[in-house]
Amino acid sequence: MWTALAELFVARELQDYDYRSIAQTLRAAEVGAAELANILRDEVAPVFIGNFSGLNPMPEMEGWSENEVRERVPAAMARSRGWWQRQFRRLRPDPLRHPVLQERYRIVLALLGE
Repeated sequence: MWTALAELFVARELQDYDYRSIAQTLRAAEVGAAELANILRDEVAPVFIGNFSGLNPMPEMEGWSENEVRERVPAAMARSRGWWQRQFRRLRPDPLRHPVLQERYRIVLALLGE
Protein backbone atom coordinates (compact mmCIF):
# COMPACT_ATOMS: atom_id res chain seq x y z
CA MET A 1 0.00 0.00 0.00
CA TRP A 2 2.86 2.40 0.82
CA THR A 3 4.41 1.82 -2.60
CA ALA A 4 1.13 2.52 -4.38
CA LEU A 5 0.62 5.74 -2.39
CA ALA A 6 4.23 6.79 -3.03
CA GLU A 7 3.41 6.77 -6.75
CA LEU A 8 1.23 9.83 -6.14
CA PHE A 9 4.44 11.81 -5.52
CA VAL A 10 6.28 11.20 -8.78
CA ALA A 11 7.22 14.36 -10.67
CA ARG A 12 5.61 13.38 -13.97
CA GLU A 13 2.03 13.45 -15.14
CA LEU A 14 0.23 10.32 -14.06
CA GLN A 15 -1.72 8.50 -16.75
CA ASP A 16 -5.04 6.73 -16.45
CA TYR A 17 -3.27 3.37 -16.16
CA ASP A 18 -1.18 4.75 -13.27
CA TYR A 19 -4.30 5.78 -11.38
CA ARG A 20 -6.03 2.47 -12.09
CA SER A 21 -3.00 0.53 -10.85
CA ILE A 22 -2.81 2.57 -7.66
CA ALA A 23 -6.55 2.17 -7.04
CA GLN A 24 -6.38 -1.58 -7.71
CA THR A 25 -3.62 -2.00 -5.12
CA LEU A 26 -5.47 0.09 -2.55
CA ARG A 27 -8.76 -1.73 -3.20
CA ALA A 28 -7.01 -5.05 -2.49
CA ALA A 29 -5.80 -3.66 0.84
CA GLU A 30 -9.44 -3.18 1.94
CA VAL A 31 -8.72 -0.02 3.92
CA GLY A 32 -11.38 2.63 4.50
CA ALA A 33 -11.08 6.17 3.18
CA ALA A 34 -10.33 7.69 6.60
CA GLU A 35 -7.56 5.21 7.36
CA LEU A 36 -6.18 5.60 3.85
CA ALA A 37 -6.00 9.38 4.30
CA ASN A 38 -4.18 8.93 7.62
CA ILE A 39 -1.65 6.54 6.08
CA LEU A 40 -1.05 8.94 3.20
CA ARG A 41 -0.76 12.00 5.46
CA ASP A 42 1.21 10.54 8.36
CA GLU A 43 3.30 7.75 6.88
CA VAL A 44 3.89 8.25 3.16
CA ALA A 45 3.70 12.01 2.55
CA PRO A 46 6.41 13.00 5.05
CA VAL A 47 8.87 10.84 3.12
CA PHE A 48 7.95 11.73 -0.45
CA ILE A 49 6.37 15.23 -0.44
CA GLY A 50 9.81 16.76 -1.01
CA ASN A 51 9.71 15.34 -4.52
CA PHE A 52 7.26 18.15 -5.38
CA SER A 53 9.62 20.86 -4.10
CA GLY A 54 10.99 23.34 -6.58
CA LEU A 55 14.21 23.13 -4.58
CA ASN A 56 14.63 19.45 -5.42
CA PRO A 57 17.32 19.42 -8.13
CA MET A 58 16.50 15.90 -9.33
CA PRO A 59 12.90 14.91 -8.61
CA GLU A 60 12.00 11.27 -9.01
CA MET A 61 10.08 10.78 -12.25
CA GLU A 62 9.47 7.03 -12.31
CA GLY A 63 8.79 6.17 -8.70
CA TRP A 64 10.53 4.19 -6.01
CA SER A 65 11.12 0.48 -5.68
CA GLU A 66 9.06 -1.45 -3.19
CA ASN A 67 12.23 -2.14 -1.20
CA GLU A 68 13.13 1.54 -1.04
CA VAL A 69 9.64 2.48 0.13
CA ARG A 70 9.69 -0.31 2.73
CA GLU A 71 12.96 1.06 4.08
CA ARG A 72 12.21 4.78 3.98
CA VAL A 73 8.68 4.89 5.43
CA PRO A 74 9.35 2.90 8.63
CA ALA A 75 12.62 4.79 9.16
CA ALA A 76 10.79 8.12 8.93
CA MET A 77 8.05 6.86 11.24
CA ALA A 78 10.65 5.79 13.81
CA ARG A 79 12.30 9.22 13.67
CA SER A 80 8.96 10.97 14.15
CA ARG A 81 8.25 9.41 17.53
CA GLY A 82 10.25 11.92 19.56
CA TRP A 83 8.67 14.89 21.32
CA TRP A 84 10.20 17.50 18.99
CA GLN A 85 9.16 15.59 15.92
CA ARG A 86 5.57 15.27 17.19
CA GLN A 87 5.44 19.03 17.77
CA PHE A 88 6.82 19.71 14.30
CA ARG A 89 4.28 17.32 12.76
CA ARG A 90 1.45 19.24 14.43
CA LEU A 91 2.71 22.53 12.98
CA ARG A 92 3.52 21.43 9.42
CA PRO A 93 1.04 22.07 6.64
CA ASP A 94 -1.31 19.23 5.79
CA PRO A 95 0.26 17.45 2.81
CA LEU A 96 -3.21 16.53 1.53
CA ARG A 97 -3.66 20.23 0.77
CA HIS A 98 -0.81 20.27 -1.72
CA PRO A 99 -2.56 20.99 -5.04
CA VAL A 100 -0.90 18.21 -7.03
CA LEU A 101 -1.37 15.59 -4.34
CA GLN A 102 -4.91 16.76 -3.64
CA GLU A 103 -5.93 16.30 -7.29
CA ARG A 104 -4.21 12.95 -7.64
CA TYR A 105 -5.72 11.65 -4.43
CA ARG A 106 -9.17 12.84 -5.53
CA ILE A 107 -8.85 10.81 -8.74
CA VAL A 108 -7.80 7.69 -6.83
CA LEU A 109 -10.70 8.07 -4.39
CA ALA A 110 -13.11 8.42 -7.32
CA LEU A 111 -11.76 5.19 -8.79
CA LEU A 112 -12.24 3.53 -5.40
CA GLY A 113 -15.81 4.79 -5.28
CA GLU A 114 -15.18 6.94 -2.19
